[in-house]
Amino acid sequence: MKAPLERPVKVLAVSSDTEEDPVALKKVVKRAVEDVGAEAFAPQKYLNLKRGKYARTIINGSYAELVRNRTRAKVAATSAAVAKERQNQATKTKYELRDLEHRATAMLTSSVSGRCRLAKKLDAFLTSSCDAVLNLELKLAAVLQGLDLDRKLEGKTTADSADVGPVRSSHQSE
Repeated sequence: MKAPLERPVKVLAVSSDTEEDPVALKKVVKRAVEDVGAEAFAPQKYLNLKRGKYARTIINGSYAELVRNRTRAKVAATSAAVAKERQNQATKTKYELRDLEHRATAMLTSSVSGRCRLAKKLDAFLTSSCDAVLNLELKLAAVLQGLDLDRKLEGKTTADSADVGPVRSSHQSE
């Protein structure tokens, strides 16, 4: 059997002459309210202390909100990863170009034989380009001759331009 808790009790004495002293009456009422309020809110204070001590993050809301928030977090993380990957790809491309420039510079400055090889490659490219231009002019002359426009256009100027000279082909048909 438990013994009842003993608390010190404050005795409030109210006399009949308190009506004449309203300040004393207010003090007595205030003290009575505080005592009753303290006893009524004691369990609440205890629970507040325990809640603060053992409180964990509580997920408020529905499961749909939880899933939505997780999805948003995943999307944000994925977009950040994609942006980082793009940045890495751009950096990788920049370094590859720099490496190619270094190799080309090394090839140019390495030796006379490297310069000779480069000169031969450039000469072959230039020759093939000139040959391609000549072939195109020959084909154009053949097409114009086939349409019988070669003689009609010889010595003529275009109608809409005053600064253009006569139309001529570099390869005249005979």
